[in-house]
Amino acid sequence: IIDKFLVTVLILGVINFFVLFINPQIGYPFAMLLTLATIVAQNSASAICLAKKYQPALYFLCGAIAYSIGAMLSVLPGFALIPSTEFTRYAFAIGTGLDAVFLSLALADRINDLKRERTQSETKAQIALAQNKAKSEFLAKMSHEIRTPMNGVLGMAELLMTTDLKAIQHYYASIIVNSGKSLLDILNEILDFSKIEAGKLELESIPFNLETLFDECITSFAASSSKKSIELFIDMNPNMPIDVIGDPTRLRQIINNLLSNAIKFTKEGEIVVTVNCKNMDQHKIILSVSVKDTGIGINSTDQQHLFESFSQADSSITRRYGGTGLGLPITKQLVNIMHGDIGIISKPNNGSTFWFTIELEKHSDKRCSDMRKSDLLKDKTCLIISTNITFINIAKAHLQAWRIHYIHDNSLENAIDFISTQQSSIDFIFIDTANLNHQLPNHLQVINTSQPLAKIFIIETIEEHIDGIQSAEFVAFDVIRKPLTMQLLHKTLTQSLKKQEVIAASNELYSTSLSELRVLVAEDNPVNQLVIKGFLGKLNVKVNLVTNGLEAVNQYQQDQTYDCILMDCEMPEMDGFLATQKIREIESTQQIKPIQIIALTAHALTEYRQKCFDAGMNDHLSKPLNLTKLEKLLRNIHVINKQRLP
Repeated sequence: IIDKFLVTVLILGVINFFVLFINPQIGYPFAMLLTLATIVAQNSASAICLAKKYQPALYFLCGAIAYSIGAMLSVLPGFALIPSTEFTRYAFAIGTGLDAVFLSLALADRINDLKRERTQSETKAQIALAQNKAKSEFLAKMSHEIRTPMNGVLGMAELLMTTDLKAIQHYYASIIVNSGKSLLDILNEILDFSKIEAGKLELESIPFNLETLFDECITSFAASSSKKSIELFIDMNPNMPIDVIGDPTRLRQIINNLLSNAIKFTKEGEIVVTVNCKNMDQHKIILSVSVKDTGIGINSTDQQHLFESFSQADSSITRRYGGTGLGLPITKQLVNIMHGDIGIISKPNNGSTFWFTIELEKHSDKRCSDMRKSDLLKDKTCLIISTNITFINIAKAHLQAWRIHYIHDNSLENAIDFISTQQSSIDFIFIDTANLNHQLPNHLQVINTSQPLAKIFIIETIEEHIDGIQSAEFVAFDVIRKPLTMQLLHKTLTQSLKKQEVIAASNELYSTSLSELRVLVAEDNPVNQLVIKGFLGKLNVKVNLVTNGLEAVNQYQQDQTYDCILMDCEMPEMDGFLATQKIREIESTQQIKPIQIIALTAHALTEYRQKCFDAGMNDHLSKPLNLTKLEKLLRNIHVINKQRLP
């Protein structure tokens, strides 16, 4: 206000000065009004300035006095109070001129004050910057000093846990390790923050694979996301270059910070990491990444302070979710150092999407889709049974890029109907247990019957367990743990086909080496009979089935040319233990060579296994049966029998 007043008065004073000289008849009335207004305003301003101890106040006062005296000397002769002279005629012009001079001095003094204030501000800023750097260097040194003994504490505590401890001692040691790791995480954040503040953070420039890095980041959060029933997905453009040069450690830190935040503030739902890029030139790309969650969201006011140090959306967030408030500020500064940008799109109770871009150098033009294209997968057919649209869309894009025919159904019942009527073969069947778990065991056999050559994969989380899977144990399938990345999906498909080729190539070996074997199987469960018969058939072994121990004893009495007996332990009429004893009595009475009897049981306890040996059995196979173990056992029996031949 004072600055504006100074300028206004100065301009009006100069204008009035010229008006008086050009046309006194017009100038005098105007001068009288201007005089009254100026005197009041000037005296008021002078009083305010003096009260606030403003340095140019003296110039205001002198200017007001000169202006007032000049005005009175020019006005009073008109009222015949003093004689009119040449001096009184020009007194107002002189007073106005002096007023303008004093106001100019005041303005100059004000400008000097502003210069001094700016100099002081710059000095304070330099001091504050030096103090911040000193503080950051101190934090860095302290973090290093604390990390050294912390590594000793953690290392020795972990070694202690490997020794023979009581349960309560092991529990206490685990608390030390977990608490130490939490403290170390906080120290690492402080160290990174101090390095960035001190300008001492240096980036690496080494080749790395983007797909591998993102898959490793996603997989590392599998356990924490599974505990909260959160689905994790990685959606990477199959046509983007994946071999780049940059700092993989810092990029991993950025991704992990954003994923950790997303899981922390998401109660349920899904988190999708989307990865894409665009070319800057022949040698550089701009990597674009977004992490979208279905969490609590953030309002627009809190978003403005989200990337500030030691800041969170509100104080209650720290109490409920913990954290130092350094994760996002560190992430932002790392992104800026890597010549990128970061931001957020969010609404309360509607999830958040954190996005960032960084610059990377190309290491090669190799693309994800080019790596995955192979004649091994070309024209294969894959059926995915899942209700998750995100997973379906991601898988579809990549399977098509790999030249695999893609079929999808969100209902297991509908998929069963489709499989039953499908004339052509299906090579792979993926079943997501997220919403299908309760239906799964009842339909696996139908799938296996309709598509016996199809490779079945069950997709489940670390926390999940397929209820009733024992009832479907006769169906061969593999379990894949979530998150199912596209790299893992491709590896699963190719290894499955290669394994089938190996088995097919080995069938000839099986047929020549084990075709001479004759095996008697005593098993009362029809499903288990199918499993054993299928395994032995795969090995080209001749097999005869009976349903209880009594039939096994009678069959052995009639035909003693069997090479071995696979004996279930728990059967009606006569169990496997008693049947074995009866067979050993026959051998002893008739003085014939003992036959190899292998126990088949679902019990895996040591004492139960010993009970089998005490009954006269030679070995033990636990259910569910494993083809490799069964084959190995039969080969050993075949060798033993050949050594017994005269």
